[in-house]
Amino acid sequence: MKRRILLCLATCLAMLLPAWGQTAGRDVYGWLRYDEMLPDVGICKFLTSNAENISVVHPQTDGLTACAGAFANGYYYLYLCKTDGYTETPYSFSRMDLNTGQMEQIADYQSMDVLFLDMAYDYSTQTMYAISYDDYNYVANLHTIDLQTGTASVAHTIATEYGNKFVTLACSYEGQLYAIDVDFGEFWSINKQTGAATSIGYPGARVGSSLQSMEFDHETGDLYYAANDEGYWYSIDVETGTAQQIGYLGFYAQVVGLYIPFAMTDNDAPAAVSDLAVTPGANGALSATLSWKNPSLDYGGDPLDSLARIAIYRNDALVHTIDNPAIGTPATWEDTGMTEAGMVTYRLVTANDKGENSINATPVFIGRDLPAAPAQVTLAATDAGDAHLTWTAPTAGMNGGWIDSESLAYAITRLPDSLVLEENFKGTEYTDTSIENLAAYSYQVQAVTSDGKGGIASTDKVVLGSALTLPYNCTFTTEDEFLLWNIIDNNQDGATWKPETMPPSVRYYYNEDGETGADDWLISSPIRLEAGRNYRLSFYMKSQGEDYPEKVDVYLGTGAAVADQSTLLQAYTVTNYDFQEYSLMLPADLASGNYHVSFHCHSDPNMYDVNIKDLLLEEVSQGGIAGVVTDGTQPLDAVTVTLVGTGHSTLSNAEGQYVLAELPDGDYTVRFEKEGY
Repeated sequence: MKRRILLCLATCLAMLLPAWGQTAGRDVYGWLRYDEMLPDVGICKFLTSNAENISVVHPQTDGLTACAGAFANGYYYLYLCKTDGYTETPYSFSRMDLNTGQMEQIADYQSMDVLFLDMAYDYSTQTMYAISYDDYNYVANLHTIDLQTGTASVAHTIATEYGNKFVTLACSYEGQLYAIDVDFGEFWSINKQTGAATSIGYPGARVGSSLQSMEFDHETGDLYYAANDEGYWYSIDVETGTAQQIGYLGFYAQVVGLYIPFAMTDNDAPAAVSDLAVTPGANGALSATLSWKNPSLDYGGDPLDSLARIAIYRNDALVHTIDNPAIGTPATWEDTGMTEAGMVTYRLVTANDKGENSINATPVFIGRDLPAAPAQVTLAATDAGDAHLTWTAPTAGMNGGWIDSESLAYAITRLPDSLVLEENFKGTEYTDTSIENLAAYSYQVQAVTSDGKGGIASTDKVVLGSALTLPYNCTFTTEDEFLLWNIIDNNQDGATWKPETMPPSVRYYYNEDGETGADDWLISSPIRLEAGRNYRLSFYMKSQGEDYPEKVDVYLGTGAAVADQSTLLQAYTVTNYDFQEYSLMLPADLASGNYHVSFHCHSDPNMYDVNIKDLLLEEVSQGGIAGVVTDGTQPLDAVTVTLVGTGHSTLSNAEGQYVLAELPDGDYTVRFEKEGY
């Protein structure tokens, strides 16, 4: 039974139900992977006493998701993955400032061959642990992760009799690891020195195979468990392993990487500094000026009696100590000890004989940064078919740092031919006049300074060039090929030509209203043809068989609009279920110029579909048959001229002329057909 049905009875049955959410709770953070009632995913927040009320505080919009996470040293560390909705693959090890939502990648995990199922931080040894399962060898592994580099190492194989798969990991403040396995639903302690696992008991909770998480409230010692298969929220007795349901987790939510903020600081210890700011050195100098205000209150909110020192850390390394700083006064310090450019995070730790407190500054880039990618990059075709690009110059680096604007230039590359057009172009507007072949092109514009190559911006694809050249082959299997065709839904019913993957082709699918017939055009880009030459058009076409005859006419036009499709080459009624090759000759009296081949589907209502693939337009030079069709006195146009038994056919033009070219030597029977004759 769906649990939400009970909500309407909550008031009446309050005395009969467990007292979930009736006491003040503690804040819980985590990564929301899914909730039936919430559109966003990302960093979420709820109360231990009211886990049903989840809010997303830092939505994630780049398509990545977290499989595990844990908090340490002022940052929330994330094991990010890509997912197709069914399978996760590792992507990166990153960290986030929970105050701002700013995230930075520490390590690229895309080549990692294991999937972390949960993470936990050991405050007693300052070690980040993760747990995984080897599906090939049927063993669970305990990993350690270097928070500076993201390097993950196997610390131990977790030894159990049956090779249990553990899906959660938590660490007490004293450093004891705990886990739950999915095989038997047992609660275990894990020896972090040996990897040995000891069963404590059965929680009695339903343990699913989905990603889930456990976390301690280090102030109270309570252990919480997010059982994600059904969205239950539990507390677990670490002595017996027994689970007690506290409530529900969102609306069938899945939350990983639990973190419960806590303070183990004495109330008489100093509060953290305030107004902390970091100003990078001017013009890319390897220096930074820190400014802040010393605390005037202790951690408990009373006037501060003593402030022994302020320690300054750069990327977790102690770089300076200020002894006996003045209480409540502004202060500054300049860091000139850096030797290379990079992202820097400063942490200031206040201390006296009662304890210490700390705060992190927002990460900043110090030194000369590589330029960020150009912004607002646009690509448009000129009247001559050339490519015209514009963009906006970057004003900061890829990491938000200082860049050498005086040396800023751009490298310009054309795709798909990977032609480097410029390597040190100085403007923000460029025209490519070197295009010879009509195709779908895109461009990459990379910002470059004397410090190196920076960010790359890419344009959308645009069809550029004057005309296609022969032979022209189109399989309709790639986006670039399809972009060279103009799709016109002439009756504007929404049913028209679209690319199809099974089978690879271009497909018209009928209007399912049963009343609207087809009126849809597929018109090529301009194709250069020369007078006095013979051209053959061949392609493969199919329908759903004789029960669904599809009407497709093939035209030759002088423009890309429907009105320009003036010459009917052949009218087909397609009844073959399997692909069949069709072939026809273009008129023999063409003047030199650019032409468009087009397909017009005008099937009756309630048909099905028609597919076209492997189109080829080429010049042919073998022998042929040519003539003029008349009614005895006047030329006849639109007469179907067919070589019986060969599949070769064409239509006579307005002067009655027809040509059937590229024919091998032999005898042929020619059939002439026209309605009314």
